[in-house]
Amino acid sequence: MIVYMDRQWCSCWQAACEATFGWKLLYRDFGPGGCMVETEEDGRPELTFYIKDRDGVDKVLVVTEENWADAYDSWLLLWQRQERERAGLVGG
Repeated sequence: MIVYMDRQWCSCWQAACEATFGWKLLYRDFGPGGCMVETEEDGRPELTFYIKDRDGVDKVLVVTEENWADAYDSWLLLWQRQERERAGLVGG
């Protein structure tokens, strides 16, 4: 599934965003509302989030069975780790 998010005008602070994201992830409830603007079923087992963020950086977050718990705890920290891995930097 692909989920499109637009956080550019969101008034939630990061902690509230993380909690809401975790709830939506837990219940697989990604319908339109808040910053979730659209979903697309692509038949793939992972969830791919395309995020337009307030900091001006367009983010791509991939959530799999293996990293689901990390995404539940903090989508932002998981995204940062995925970016380091994409850049070939060591560490998690």
